[in-house]
Amino acid sequence: MDTENSPFSSVDASDLSLEQTFARTDAREPLTEVQRSIRFCDSPGDSTQKSSLKAKTPCSHVYHVSCEAEADSSSMDDLKAVLMWQNPAVSALAFLCGCLTCLAIDFGLNGSHGLNFVTGLCFALLTVLGLNFLRGLVSAKWLRNSHWSGSSAADAAAAQAANVVRHLASWHDTLLASSSPTLTSQVTILLSLSAYLGSLLSFWRLVLVAFVAVFTLPVGYQSNQASISDAWAQATATVQGAWVKAGLSRRSKLCAIAGLIMLIWIISPWPTRLMLLLNGMVAIRCHLQPGEVKAVRDAAKPYTKSVGRNAKRLSMAASGAFVAAGRRMSTPSRATPRAQ
Repeated sequence: MDTENSPFSSVDASDLSLEQTFARTDAREPLTEVQRSIRFCDSPGDSTQKSSLKAKTPCSHVYHVSCEAEADSSSMDDLKAVLMWQNPAVSALAFLCGCLTCLAIDFGLNGSHGLNFVTGLCFALLTVLGLNFLRGLVSAKWLRNSHWSGSSAADAAAAQAANVVRHLASWHDTLLASSSPTLTSQVTILLSLSAYLGSLLSFWRLVLVAFVAVFTLPVGYQSNQASISDAWAQATATVQGAWVKAGLSRRSKLCAIAGLIMLIWIISPWPTRLMLLLNGMVAIRCHLQPGEVKAVRDAAKPYTKSVGRNAKRLSMAASGAFVAAGRRMSTPSRATPRAQ
């Protein structure tokens, strides 16, 4: 075997371990079964277990996963180049196409044409049905080719959908799992502002605003990074200085936050009240010490156990009812023979 032309020659030459190969992908998505097997085989441990796992993991999977990591890195670099206007022609084309797409979809859903979502969907399905009818009328082969099940396009779409679901699960664990109080407060404020903007703009107009911001804010920040950083540092220092100068204790700060929440609670509608309640609880959580968090969890432990037991009983009952219903539906009915 020619080692110079081998896809593993660069890995062997640089003496990289598979742990380093997967270092970039771990931060974005969980390891697959193949990656876990490769990682275990690369780590010290029982040679018997490692041999069995290596037998299940061919080298082509290692090269395939490495190529996927390189492709993801290259895609991110290309996206950053477009967003930072490194090639003005390509960035302008992408910007115009995105804006026109958002405007066209918004017009299709909310325009003055008189069509709603259900009517437009039915018209689109009727168009597909009419095209397939004409294809089947003129050619039997074209009719067979109009089937989606088992096609390569459907398989590729299913694989891409599974990849999207995995990325969404990873984003959920990062942003919505409430593992970090600081990150939770930032996400809560961002979602609250987005909810307020959503009450003023339609979804696709909000997408258009976000699209324009993605193409303009990074470039503007890079061009004026020094002045923006100085202004932000000065504003932060002013606010922190005023907060420290007030000389409030932790109890006073918590009371001030609670008072502000109560004031806005009185003058706001129910959706705003619930968002403010969540923001206030997250802000209070950011000021709690680890011992205080442990005390809260210990106090709630009997109630969480009771809720867990009841939820388990309900889940078992629902599963049993679902299985029984499935068996009744799958069992053919025995008709009583008619008397002769």
